[in-house]
Amino acid sequence: MRIFQLLSLIGILGFILRFINSETLKKIFLIPICYESRDSLESLAKDFVQEELIPRLYEDVLDQLTRQCEESNKVVIISASPYFYLKHLSKHLVGVKIVGTKLEFPNKGLFRYPKFSSKWGNMKGQNKVNFILSDEIANYTGSRTYGYSDSTADLPLLNFVDIPTVINPDQKLRKKALKNKWKIMMPKYAPSSFESNFMKILTLILDAGYWPKKSNFKL
Repeated sequence: MRIFQLLSLIGILGFILRFINSETLKKIFLIPICYESRDSLESLAKDFVQEELIPRLYEDVLDQLTRQCEESNKVVIISASPYFYLKHLSKHLVGVKIVGTKLEFPNKGLFRYPKFSSKWGNMKGQNKVNFILSDEIANYTGSRTYGYSDSTADLPLLNFVDIPTVINPDQKLRKKALKNKWKIMMPKYAPSSFESNFMKILTLILDAGYWPKKSNFKL
């Protein structure tokens, strides 16, 4: 429904003008989910993971993740993305624990607005470190830790782990990595920052964009 696109554009404008924060913008983007039935949402989430998310996973990063699992390291993916679709990655990433932002989606009323449903709220920034230190899923023991990220939002996590690696960083994150002598990993089929941001904007505004699919990798 185009009305949801209008809400998203208003949200983006509010965010640019700093009337709202990124957490509120995320909720605005997810308002359409509140108008889907549970069965429809599950089906859409499964299809999204299979058709849109999995084809964009970096093969070389997955290889490294597999090696970590084989070495009996506990691997936990902690993402700010909503858990309602991330959970469907579990069957494709065997041995990996997946944690995402949990939300509730009201299914009654004319105007419906999602809300965070866990004490962690938006699983972003310092919240990831707090989760690792206190939650049994992460099961942090103080042993040698590795961390991977492609976002400056994860600087608290990268500063926390023993061995940080940045993936396809933008200029700001690259400078930070070079300064701190962190490992920089450039996946073979990673899009440039310009390409990635351009397609995000095109998708949000026109609902006619697509993400470049350069890899034929399939799980």
